[in-house]
Amino acid sequence: MAQKILMVCAECGSDDVLADAYAEWNVDAQKWELQNAFDKGAYCNSCEQETRLNERELPRKKASHQLAQGN
Repeated sequence: MAQKILMVCAECGSDDVLADAYAEWNVDAQKWELQNAFDKGAYCNSCEQETRLNERELPRKKASHQLAQGN
């Protein structure tokens, strides 16, 4: 399984962030569909200001049998 990442604010480390993006209306599905997210133009809801985004790797979860045994 590929390592999962979390996008976080470069200033405060919060993951309560938004990225500028283009969305396109899908007539058949009757909803907006994301077409492109941009590397620049991010906003942090915690800082309440524009920011840069950093990637943070999420720790891998223990196997379910280890969790059940309390390890």
